[in-house]
Amino acid sequence: MVYNDAIAARRSAFAEGRPYPTQAVLSKSLITEAKRTPERAWLGEVSAVVLQQSLAGRTGGSVFRRSAT
Repeated sequence: MVYNDAIAARRSAFAEGRPYPTQAVLSKSLITEAKRTPERAWLGEVSAVVLQQSLAGRTGGSVFRRSAT
C-alpha cells in the first residue's frame, strides 16, 4: 500500500510538473501521518523497516526520469 501511494504521489508530481517528493516527505505523509488515521492504523503493526524499504529507491527509478530534451 505504501509503495503504491508513493508511486501515485510521484506520478502526480510528474504530471503537474512539480519536483518529486523526497523520501523524507513521503515517509512522513505515507507512513508516520497515515498511522494516525483510522483507515491506516494497521500500519502501526507492520515493521517500520519494511515500510521504509518500500520507499527506498523503489518509488522512482527510470519510470520517472525526465528526459534531457
